[in-house]
Amino acid sequence: DLHSFPTRRSSDLDSVATIKGVVSSKYSHHITCLLLERVKMECTDLQDVVKKLKGLRKFGYGNDQIYGLPSRHLLQLNSKSLQEVELFQVGDFAKFHLVFPCLKKLTMNACTSVGELNIEAPGLRTLYLSLCVEVHNFRGISASFLHEMKVRRCHALIQAELIGLLIKNPDIKVLELEVYWPTLRLDQISTPSLENITIFDNGERLTSVDVRCPKLQQLIIKKSMTRSTILKAVSILSHNVKKVVLNDVPYLQKVSIDADTVKHLEVNFERRLDHVKPPKFTKLHFRNKSHPVKIGHLILKRCNLNAILFTSCNARHISLEYCNLDCPIGDMIQQCGLVESLTLKNCYGPCQLNLSGAHLREVHIVSCTSLLMDHINLSCPSLVALNVSGLSFLPSQEEVDLIAGNVREISPFLGSVKFSH
Repeated sequence: DLHSFPTRRSSDLDSVATIKGVVSSKYSHHITCLLLERVKMECTDLQDVVKKLKGLRKFGYGNDQIYGLPSRHLLQLNSKSLQEVELFQVGDFAKFHLVFPCLKKLTMNACTSVGELNIEAPGLRTLYLSLCVEVHNFRGISASFLHEMKVRRCHALIQAELIGLLIKNPDIKVLELEVYWPTLRLDQISTPSLENITIFDNGERLTSVDVRCPKLQQLIIKKSMTRSTILKAVSILSHNVKKVVLNDVPYLQKVSIDADTVKHLEVNFERRLDHVKPPKFTKLHFRNKSHPVKIGHLILKRCNLNAILFTSCNARHISLEYCNLDCPIGDMIQQCGLVESLTLKNCYGPCQLNLSGAHLREVHIVSCTSLLMDHINLSCPSLVALNVSGLSFLPSQEEVDLIAGNVREISPFLGSVKFSH
């Protein structure tokens, strides 16, 4: 475990000369992990440090040079022992030439001047790049066995260069991207082994995401800045996908999922009052050749249900949070097939709730302050539990018994009826 190795931080060192002294000492072969923070060193000095420490396995260097004058300097490092390297806040080099035959993980964070990468690391498994604002291409990266890659805040990167590196690394399973292009498409050619992908959108350009990866299990889309995304369409084709989360998507118009079973599907529209009735409907389109798509838990947040159109699916659990209930919820439940439980949390709208569902077994109502307790009308013959919480005033026991008695006329299997603060 690399994290268990002894560490010397530059804050303990008086000067670059002291660092050279440590490296040249007779005990230098015991140094396996070296982190140099807030130390400005010349390229030749860094070369000597990395080259002389024959047993060095983990190395980190940062000099707090984030923004400055344009640089033409070259950082060249060579080590046959290093397995993990982190370069952070290194803004005084325009070119990196790194030769690490045994390297497994490379992290580059806030290397704001580097524009040319030449990385010879045939065994590289993990690559993290963040705030490398001058990097346009990945042509100089020789890795072909990557398993995990994260690229954030590299807005000069050309999309074709990213796809080219993905094609060269067909074993990538985990991908995290901040996207600055209008569209993003990943398929079995570019990412045949991809299992988990997280997409960050800064809300400026991305409008369409199309993911067709045969082994995909998880897709998450979220905003990277304070502004909401302008994403309009998301299409997913994978029979192995288990979790889909779309966060802060007020302009979303269509979600298309072609899969067998999705355990968790969450869409947070984050629609404010001026967005609750968008000019176009949002279509949730589920398709499968042999049977309706099975959804373990469907979660919809911050939207007007009247603005959403469903195709048939089989959802087992449905949760609505901060949604406008001014619509026939029973129709939505019917479109979602064999729904067993429904949770309404912080929802608003009319004071009356009319709900029906032949297979509905549990109803949970949490902090829906507009609802009146004597205006909850349930026609659910299979209902076994009704829980209402988040109430400012609790009904009396007589009122609870009256409500429970009325529900049991249609729901003979009803067990518990609970009202709580």
